[in-house]
Amino acid sequence: MKKYILNIWLLGCLGLFLSCNDLDGKYDELVPDEYHKILSIKETGSQEVIMSVEEETYEYQLTVIKGGLRKDLEANAFLEVLTQDEVDVEYNDKQGTNYRVLSKDMYVIVDEAVSILGDETGKTIRVTFKPKKIYGAIKEGGANVEYVLPVHLVSASDSVNADKNKVLLRCNVSPVVVSFGESREQLILNSAETYHVVPVSIVKKGALATDIQLDLISQADLDEKYGIPEGIPYKVLESDMYELPNSLISMGESATSIVANITFYPDKIYEAKKNNSGVIYVLPIRLLALSETANTDKDEMLLICGFHTYTNAEVTDKSKWKVAYGTLTYEPWGHAYSYLFDGNASNNFGWMGYVNDSHGGNYGNPYVVIDLGYPYFIAQLGAFSKWDVKAGGANFYITTDDVNAALSDNDWNILSGYQGEGEEYRGLHNRLKEYDATVNWIKVASISFPEDGLYWGEIPNDMLDNQLKTRYVKMEAIPSGNADRTAIWEFSMKKVTSVDGQPID
Repeated sequence: MKKYILNIWLLGCLGLFLSCNDLDGKYDELVPDEYHKILSIKETGSQEVIMSVEEETYEYQLTVIKGGLRKDLEANAFLEVLTQDEVDVEYNDKQGTNYRVLSKDMYVIVDEAVSILGDETGKTIRVTFKPKKIYGAIKEGGANVEYVLPVHLVSASDSVNADKNKVLLRCNVSPVVVSFGESREQLILNSAETYHVVPVSIVKKGALATDIQLDLISQADLDEKYGIPEGIPYKVLESDMYELPNSLISMGESATSIVANITFYPDKIYEAKKNNSGVIYVLPIRLLALSETANTDKDEMLLICGFHTYTNAEVTDKSKWKVAYGTLTYEPWGHAYSYLFDGNASNNFGWMGYVNDSHGGNYGNPYVVIDLGYPYFIAQLGAFSKWDVKAGGANFYITTDDVNAALSDNDWNILSGYQGEGEEYRGLHNRLKEYDATVNWIKVASISFPEDGLYWGEIPNDMLDNQLKTRYVKMEAIPSGNADRTAIWEFSMKKVTSVDGQPID
C-alpha cells in the first residue's frame, strides 16, 4: 500500500514540476529522505553455492545495488550474518528445514562494510568459503543438515529494500565439481564461412570419473536471467545455426579438463542478423553432470555471436590510377579517361561512354576497368555524375585475377577518338568484351544517381569478410532511359583502415 501511495504522490509532484518554474531543480526536497537512496542485494532468496572439496578456497560474489532518486550520492551499508537462533525462527521453525549456520572459521566476507560512491551504481562483495572445513562439518552433521551462510543487508544512514535485503547461501560441497572455464565468450565470426568450430573448456575438480552433457538454455530462461536484467535483446540461435556434441562426454578419474567442440554456421547467423539488426544472437548452454557423485558450478555459458567490424577512409591519392581497358570515351570533345581520377567534379569533363552509334548499333552499357596501381582492401566504391548525360546508376565489380587486355597504341587511339562508329572500333569493342568475359568479376556494390552528385556503394560485411585485396575495379555505367550516351565525372574509393579496431596497412 505504501508503494501505491508513493507512486500517486510522485505523479502529483510531477504535475507540480511541469506547472512551476521556481523549483530551480530542487525537486529532491519534495521527496522524503528514505527514497533518496535505496540499497538492495541483487542475489536474493535462496542460492545454492556449489564447491569442490579439492579446493582450498572458493570465492562467491554478492552485488549490492544502489537505487533511488539520488543515486549520485554516496551510500553506506553493512553485511551481517544471522545467528543460529535467527535462522531457526525465520527458516527452520517455519519451513521444517535443518539449516546450520557456518562457523566463522569456514568463511570470510571481504569488506563487510559497503560504501558505494556517488558515481557508482553498485558494489561487488567477495565471500570466500573454505570447502574442506565445510565438507568436514557436513560429514559430521549427517545427511539431514544443510550448512548455510545467511546474509542480511543493513544500513544506519540509508534505506534498504525490505524485499531484497537477505540472501541464504546454501553450501553444497561435492567430491567432484565440473564447471565451464568461462561464463561467457564474445565470438567474432566470419560471415563468409559456412561453418566455424569453437572449443569450449570444461574443468573438473575431484578424482572421480564423471559423465557430462551440454544442453540448450531456453529463450524464456535467457530473457529472465540475462536479457531483462542486462537490458540486452538476446536471441537464442535457431537449431540450424549451430550443432552441440550429440553424445555424452566422459571425464576420467585423472582428467582435470576437457574441450567440447561446438559448431556454428556463420553464414546462416549473418543472414538472420541482417533481418533482425536490433538483436544479439547467442548460444546459451547449460552444463549437466550425469554422475551421482558430481555437481556443477558455473554451469551456464553464453556464446555471443558477433561479426567483424570495419572502418574505412577515402583514398585521395589517385596518381597511380588509370584505365586498363573498357568502352570508348570521346576525347576529341575533351572527355579523356584521366578525368575520372583528377579529383575535380566541377569541370566540364569526365568519361563519356556511348551506348549507341549513329547507325543504331547498340554496344550495351558502357564500362571501364580501372587499374589502382596495387591491391587495396576496398570498403566502398563511388562515382559522380551530373547534367543531361547523368547516369541512372552504376555497378561495381572486383577481381583477384591479373588483368591484361594487351592494348596497342593504335587500340588506345581508337578508344579515345571515335563516337562508336566505324569497323575498327566495332572489332575492338567486341574483342574487349570477349576478353572481359574471361575475367572472374565479383559484383560488390551498386549505386543510383537520383540527383547530380557523388554517391557511394558500400560493400556488405559478408563480402568484406572474404578480405579480398584487388588491384582492378570494373565500373559499369547504367544509362538513364533511352540515352545514347552517359558520363561519369569522377571515380572514388574508400579503403578499409581497421578490422575489429586493429589498424591494417
